[in-house]
Amino acid sequence: MKAPRCMPMPPEKGFSLSPDEVHIWISPLDYPEQRLSDFASTLDGNEHARAHRFYFERDRRRFVAARGILRTLLGRYLGECPDGIQFSYGARGKPTVAGPDRLRNVRFNLSHSNGYALFAFTVDREIGVDLERIRPLPEASGIVSRYFSPHESALFHTIPMNGRLDAFFKYWTCKEAFLKAKGDGLSYPLDQVEVELAPGGGAGLLRIDRDPREASRWSLRDFVPIPGYAGAIAVEGHDWSLVWPS
Repeated sequence: MKAPRCMPMPPEKGFSLSPDEVHIWISPLDYPEQRLSDFASTLDGNEHARAHRFYFERDRRRFVAARGILRTLLGRYLGECPDGIQFSYGARGKPTVAGPDRLRNVRFNLSHSNGYALFAFTVDREIGVDLERIRPLPEASGIVSRYFSPHESALFHTIPMNGRLDAFFKYWTCKEAFLKAKGDGLSYPLDQVEVELAPGGGAGLLRIDRDPREASRWSLRDFVPIPGYAGAIAVEGHDWSLVWPS
């Protein structure tokens, strides 16, 4: 393990997480060379190896930026050097902070789409986020029929055509966020995660693998992080507030 390049400091003002808060950040991922080099200097060997596996240079650069920003934000929340933070990974690859309880209590998740990344942080709760650029998707109806539950599919096809694209990405990001919170990713059948979209906005989990008790353990919110994008967050438990630090 390399030695950190800075001295650990107390968490910065504005980067204090209370148990009833979830902090959300969004950032662009296309940076000039010098800034990208700064991000790269915080990454560990595993992250560098993953970056070099990308075929396209643009994707490699965006991965480096996303991981560098994640480390920078975690460093501020934890009062640690960004390049000294260590990660452990679940069976499906979900990262968590490794180390003593003081560090492991901070939970996080990230998602990226088309040049932007979404980061979420909380304390002692499993958490997942998803970000998708809203774009034309001619096959949306077929995806819904094949991968969504019969109830979701029936409701989706009652939505007027001019509202279906937004609805599709709301459904999709909500499902993805929950699966990422659980650490399952797309290995879990999408039709067994049933999402309810309220007519006036908002989202909730109706059923998980036909077990409403499991769904009641989680809370779900959809939102518009920036124009043209859909976002969703799944959090273990209830009674928490969403905070967008400035």
